[in-house]
Amino acid sequence: MKEFFTNRVSQFENRAYDLQKRSNLYSYLRLFIFLSGSVATFASFSHINEYPFFTIAPFAFLVSFVYLVLLHSRLKENKKNAAAMTQINKMYIKRAEGNWHEFKDEGKEFYSREHPYASDLDLYGFKSLYQFINTGRTFYGRKELRNFFEDPDSRPHTIRSRQDAVRELSQKLDFLQKIECEGIDLNAETDLPARIKTLNKKYSEIVKDHMHFFYYTLPSLILFLLLLKIGFQKIPLFLPLGLILIQISYWIFGYGKITAVLSQIAAVRRDLTAYKKILLLIEKEEFNSEYLKKLKSNLKNSGYASKGIKNLEAIADRINIRMSPLLQFLLNALFLFDYHAVISLKKWNKNYGEDIINWFSVIGSLEALSGYAVLHLIHPDWKFPEIIENGPALFGKNVGHPLIPKSECIRNDLDFNGGVNIVTGSNMSGKTTFLRAIGLNLVLAYGGAPVCAEEFRCSVMTVHTSMRISDDLSSGISTFYAELLRIKKIIEYSKTTNPMIYLIDELFRGTNSADRITGAKSVIHALSQEWTMGFISTHDHELSESREKIPVNNFHFKEEYSDNKILFDYKLRSGSCDSRNAVYLMRMLGIEVSE
Repeated sequence: MKEFFTNRVSQFENRAYDLQKRSNLYSYLRLFIFLSGSVATFASFSHINEYPFFTIAPFAFLVSFVYLVLLHSRLKENKKNAAAMTQINKMYIKRAEGNWHEFKDEGKEFYSREHPYASDLDLYGFKSLYQFINTGRTFYGRKELRNFFEDPDSRPHTIRSRQDAVRELSQKLDFLQKIECEGIDLNAETDLPARIKTLNKKYSEIVKDHMHFFYYTLPSLILFLLLLKIGFQKIPLFLPLGLILIQISYWIFGYGKITAVLSQIAAVRRDLTAYKKILLLIEKEEFNSEYLKKLKSNLKNSGYASKGIKNLEAIADRINIRMSPLLQFLLNALFLFDYHAVISLKKWNKNYGEDIINWFSVIGSLEALSGYAVLHLIHPDWKFPEIIENGPALFGKNVGHPLIPKSECIRNDLDFNGGVNIVTGSNMSGKTTFLRAIGLNLVLAYGGAPVCAEEFRCSVMTVHTSMRISDDLSSGISTFYAELLRIKKIIEYSKTTNPMIYLIDELFRGTNSADRITGAKSVIHALSQEWTMGFISTHDHELSESREKIPVNNFHFKEEYSDNKILFDYKLRSGSCDSRNAVYLMRMLGIEVSE
């Protein structure tokens, strides 16, 4: 797979190189035509009486120059796309090599301590699932991937539909990369539909409906009087000039408000072009999966969405004319140009305003699904999970941690049907990594993605975790109290009788051993329900030894000692752990420990 993307990188690099050479040639041709045209123009006017046909030459050179400028512009755009495609394919290679933690977009703004599992499972931040998977370049694409992580539609048939969509998209590599290419320079922090919706309220404040007649009539009257003045000198000049002064005064009066609105539309002109191209790609693509067909249907009839954005793009082009102060003054003095621009925006909003959020949501959903499709391309050995109707249940063969490189990832088999599962083991033996592997693979499974496993079956369960607990000094909350609050939420949710899975790392680590064991036993009893499944890692062997009082299943990780080293195999075994390595680690580091 790496070789495949390396070849694509070479193809696009060669294309960019060839386009650059052609671009240089076009630059020389433009200079040649400009100089030749200048000479021809001078010659035509110098010998116009001798050779009248010379007057044609300047126009011929002008047409040729404009045509070449347009070709050169298109060439530079193609070169830019080739460079972007090179960058995109290099990112695919970095994912395959495990160097994806170099990507800039880590989704840090989505991090939340309050979410039931997001902060514990490395969904966001450096070396996170988001940083690995995300290919979205739009605000809605990034947001939708977060929704897939945190709150997907987890009905079994919907998950299966998303799986079909991901499978199909993984076969449309060019389509995926073209969408990413078109959005590569977008401002992913801008919610464009929300901005346009907010501006719509201001349109009505600036341009009242009953004033439209005035905005059309007054400029028309001025134009009519000026034409009369040119044709019939008897028309007093003060009539059109007076009306022009009225228009200038009216324009100046509303300048502040109207500029605040129009400048925001002009500022997103380039983004509109990118969105238009993305929508065109989606409209032209044929899909087979029902999930993708339904998504595309939100664009209404083919060409509707791209046409709507194209119309808005045209309005933005007209607004950009205002960037020239002199031209802006003349256009508003004669035609009340700014007010007509607002009228155009009002009309656009009336025709398309209710649909734009749906259009951008379609783009966002496709981008989020594309991230999962890329995952399937990078790891063709990962499998799509089978969603079981009845549970709680979790079965997997050779299940690994999705964020650990393949060469370093130790995999384990899973076979659990509810209950409380106590995982013991010494320090660094793999307990926490095992819990996170379960959680991350379930997040992928419920989103419709393939998982890091040779085989994987699971029922739909709400995931809750208590793993990476820290204090909150600003709120006066200690680590132990923060953990208590987290455990309380897990217990409270278990009372809803909704199927759930909980992953708890080192239960009540922040208190003394006697209170920890007493509290842990109470938590285990509270969570021992037929609709729950849980994994609790601990160093407290008492929890695994009290089988007659606590209904638990015991598993452990072990280590070996050799040549003053501790060796871990990170393999899950049945039963409880009977070894400890803390003292051994201290002595390895030169800390004297008395027996």
